[in-house]
Amino acid sequence: MIYTKEEAELEYPHVNFLGDNIIIGDDVDIGHNVIVGDGVIVGDGVNIWPNTTIQDNTEIGRHATIMDDVIVGSGAVIASNASLPFGSVIPHKCINVKRALVINGVGEHKQMTAIDCDDGLIINIGCMNNCKGLPITDAKKEIAKKYPDENHLYYSVLRLAQEWYDNENEKGVETELKDPELDAPSLEGSGVYNLNLFKSVKIAANAYMVRVPGGWILNQYQESVTNTWAMTSCFIPYTKP
Repeated sequence: MIYTKEEAELEYPHVNFLGDNIIIGDDVDIGHNVIVGDGVIVGDGVNIWPNTTIQDNTEIGRHATIMDDVIVGSGAVIASNASLPFGSVIPHKCINVKRALVINGVGEHKQMTAIDCDDGLIINIGCMNNCKGLPITDAKKEIAKKYPDENHLYYSVLRLAQEWYDNENEKGVETELKDPELDAPSLEGSGVYNLNLFKSVKIAANAYMVRVPGGWILNQYQESVTNTWAMTSCFIPYTKP
């Protein structure tokens, strides 16, 4: 059904609608404090959790699930049956978004979203590329301008994002990780999806990943100017479909 702003507010009084020409399908569930922009299309059976922002001219396919605190940029198209986890930030005009991976606690923005869409693997950090995100190779070059040391945690999470993307799109055969202390220069072939609970794998110099219930903990150790060691950690949710 096509709604004006006033009609939509009558139907969904707990939602903040910012414009007109809103199309909402059947059996749609929209949580409290959701913001919906102008010209948004929401397909049948969509579930939008609280505190999410859907910007102008966004299209959400049938039976998609968008969890709490997600931002969907203007002009983005979310695929049918897609699932976007808590805190995802989807760039503007990102087409046919199938899924996303959110990694918190890294860099000055403390959040990175990896997006699987028609343009391949897109990385979005802060307002990168005017809030449009970048392909992973270009994102790495942009990160290198501020963090040239490839031992920085950013490069480890980029490798994880690449494996997350490849795991679904290549459908390759996963091999069991026999040695929990495998010294691998990258995540490629390290079998992090098969890593047993509380086992670890070295993925870069001074960086280890530990499998825990619900995901991984990524630890990085760095020597300070005072000859002491500092540790940075972040939790990465297990999002394999």
